[in-house]
Amino acid sequence: MRILTAVTERIARSTTSKAARKAYFDLDRHAYRIRVELTRPMSGITRAGFIGQLASLEAQQARLHLDAFGPDPIPGEDGRDMAESLRLSALLLDLIADTEYAVAVSGPRVLTTTELEPHAGPILNRMLNIPNPVKRGQLLDELYDAVVDVVGGQAAETIACLPAPGHEQLVTAGQHIGALVSDRSRDMAREIAWGVLVLVAAVLTAVVTGPARIPAWLGVAVTIAGTVAAGLAAWAPQLLRPNRMPAVSAALVAAAFGLVAGDANHDIGPNLLVVAVAVTIAAGGVLTWRLRSR
Repeated sequence: MRILTAVTERIARSTTSKAARKAYFDLDRHAYRIRVELTRPMSGITRAGFIGQLASLEAQQARLHLDAFGPDPIPGEDGRDMAESLRLSALLLDLIADTEYAVAVSGPRVLTTTELEPHAGPILNRMLNIPNPVKRGQLLDELYDAVVDVVGGQAAETIACLPAPGHEQLVTAGQHIGALVSDRSRDMAREIAWGVLVLVAAVLTAVVTGPARIPAWLGVAVTIAGTVAAGLAAWAPQLLRPNRMPAVSAALVAAAFGLVAGDANHDIGPNLLVVAVAVTIAAGGVLTWRLRSR
């Protein structure tokens, strides 16, 4: 059964679109930036605009989700697909934005005929009559309770994650920078950082074993072993792990660094031959890495 499931997931993934996934995650980063803005004090009409933008982004993600990830039923929600859940999340945000705008301009709600009106309408109408933004925001918990059984926990969570007036929260510098930097840039930074650490480990290990009175082959073996250990240790934390790099690839690439550094200190053979062997080992590591990440 596990084998059948794995094959099914592989087939489903192969039919999805890489471009759709990229667009989906671009929208996700944009949504994060808006949520950061919503943690700051602002006027009601500005808040309504930001929430409306969030609704638009989630609606776009809902349309992209099937192409990006294939069918994605949510556990415990009777087969509801994530795409449908995102659509309902977008609708909830639209309803909240509509109510916030109505309060800001002292006008009526506009979105009063949606499928969620019987459940969300009474709470939204109460919010409409509360001019104080903090007290109005306190009704979001009641709105969550009113719709969660209809839209499911996944969609309703968008209400719980919406920063409410008077409940602004700090966003760390790391979170903010992470939202602004693209996935490709983060992957490249991790690859460079990991490579630098492995190179430093190889040089240091070779230097330490250089003065030792041991056979050249043993010095190189110790250098390779030390470099591989350092490479795997640096690979383990998610912060430095290059994108989808398997442990075997990390060990092979680190071994290539160690071989070159060890030969530089112990001279086990013709330099060109050693370099050729190291390049072959590194190429094998990179090849298995790239094949794994396809």
